[in-house]
Amino acid sequence: MNIAIISLGCPKNQVDADVFCHALIKAGHQTVADPEQADIIIVNTCGFIQSAKEEAIENILMACQYKQQNPNLKVIVTGCLAERYKQQIIQEIPEVDAVVGIGSNAALPAIVRRVCADGADQIESYGPKSDMQLGGARVISTPRHYAYLKIAEGCNNGCYYCAIPLIRGALRSREINDCVAEARWLAGEGVRELILVAQDPTAYGEDWGRPGAICELLDRLQEIDGIRWIRILYAYPERISDAFIAAMVRNTKVVPYLDLPIQHCDDAVLKAMNRRGGRKEIEDAIARLRAAIPGITLRTTLIAGFPGETEEQYAELCDFVKTVRFDRLGCFAYSAEENTVAAKMPNQIDEETKQRRADHIMELQAEVSAEREGEKVGHTYECICDGVDDETGMYLLRTKADCPEIDMVYARDSREPADTNRDYGLCRKLPDGSLQPLGLPIWRWDTFYVQIVRSIFDGSWDNAATTRAVNYWWGLRSGAEDLEYQEALPSGTRQLLDLLETLQGSDNVHIFPEKLYDNEDNLHSPENRVYSPKELMEMDWLDACVHGKLPHYDELDVKTRTVLAINGLDNVKGLEK
Repeated sequence: MNIAIISLGCPKNQVDADVFCHALIKAGHQTVADPEQADIIIVNTCGFIQSAKEEAIENILMACQYKQQNPNLKVIVTGCLAERYKQQIIQEIPEVDAVVGIGSNAALPAIVRRVCADGADQIESYGPKSDMQLGGARVISTPRHYAYLKIAEGCNNGCYYCAIPLIRGALRSREINDCVAEARWLAGEGVRELILVAQDPTAYGEDWGRPGAICELLDRLQEIDGIRWIRILYAYPERISDAFIAAMVRNTKVVPYLDLPIQHCDDAVLKAMNRRGGRKEIEDAIARLRAAIPGITLRTTLIAGFPGETEEQYAELCDFVKTVRFDRLGCFAYSAEENTVAAKMPNQIDEETKQRRADHIMELQAEVSAEREGEKVGHTYECICDGVDDETGMYLLRTKADCPEIDMVYARDSREPADTNRDYGLCRKLPDGSLQPLGLPIWRWDTFYVQIVRSIFDGSWDNAATTRAVNYWWGLRSGAEDLEYQEALPSGTRQLLDLLETLQGSDNVHIFPEKLYDNEDNLHSPENRVYSPKELMEMDWLDACVHGKLPHYDELDVKTRTVLAINGLDNVKGLEK
């Protein structure tokens, strides 16, 4: 059978799909990317908050629509929505052929056989949550250079707003040796970035009576050849012990990045959420992390409009965002989830107010993000390439500060091989206020260095630096039409970008003729005579053209014309445009 798998939601859900996908392939089936070619569509759903539920339902309905052109098509729904709303799916969407709870994922090959049998009725299969597989043979559905490693399932934190324990059950940590074995296999398959996922990785091992076992796991993963980066997704402030921080420091493959889902900062709101600790504990954890790991990237998630949140408590949260200055932050309007304690609380806040508060916090964070990104100017960062953008042909890059599918992606031109000894520069302001550097290319799946250059003209500069900056025109051209950099860049750099943007219409010229520049960024003439920018500034341009030393201005490529304009040579005697 041809099976199309649509997996929604978090990385943990994706790992679940990878495991049952492998089981289906082992059973003799094959996967297809196009649902139109499928005999069976499996929708692996998320059901965490309202927006995720809506997305899941839309995908289920979309899958069922394919039955109009293929009446024999079977649709199977699994994942969190199937676990949480078993009867509703069966009753409300009769086109669904099977609903499979998370405890029955291992039975999917058998369920596929059953739904394909003649005259098969709707199938329901719900095993105990504890039957949910923690690991096992799997495929790798992410790009081959990074992969998620699920180290635990479920949660014991008991936050009153959260439905995860209702869906996924209690905390179950995966054995260390099992985690290490899968990590070694992933490394052998070409994975270079290992991303540890669980509802709360810092609680790893507590169900064995071994709190802090995450430190031992990090020590073991550090030893695996081939893994370059280890990233930990989610760390609860109350569990960020000195031992945990020490493990991050001594294991050099662990990237300086943590997502701290603090949700709020007001002590009364945190208590109402049934969160452990308060503002003091949160600030203490942040201070210890920043002191021990200089340059660490901290992101967080916040909830605006939790039941009973007053305007004063909301104002405190806004002040907290401006004061603590997280590198990345997401704020969500509170979503009342069925059967949670918070959903039954009095003083529920109306949707408009909740969304207004969340939107305002994101506006505040946009300013903070722009400032935090600006602080990186002039520094060099090791990056990894996630692939190539189909529309622009540009490489998609991340630093250690950027988690795939969550944080920002930098674009870099892919039409030339990388030169890791070169500077990379010029940046643009993204809608969220962060800066996106643009410029020279890199090899796919490789690592390279990106240097964000603050300014070409501000302060002291030389011709070599200016010429190098113009080399970044390749990357700039691909996104020039949507640049929003005016507020984020110094005036001199804005002048340069304005000039480049003016020249972008010259699509009929060859921007980088071969061997036009030598290794010192000096200009080659048709006679292979090398002129430095300083020499060009002293030349009579008309005389140079007459003697055949240089072509007419209109025949120059954009790069050369821009170099000339920057150096004031477009207005020299005899030069006609």
